[in-house]
Amino acid sequence: MEVAHISRIILASASPRRQELLRMLGVDFKVLVSTFEEHREVDQPLSPAELVMATAQGKAEEVFRITSAQAET
Repeated sequence: MEVAHISRIILASASPRRQELLRMLGVDFKVLVSTFEEHREVDQPLSPAELVMATAQGKAEEVFRITSAQAET
């Protein structure tokens, strides 16, 4: 099985536990905390699973935009 080459891992979380787990696994990573606002839209009723996915996607997209802008400068 081929393993994809990962050039960089960004942890978009300030969670000390997540950082600890990645360090325990020997993963080299950078912390870039997302400022994506976590809230549930009243007009869009989501299941808990959908809410988690939407929040994760929002955070990932924000961090991607930030890192893409940094790469261009």
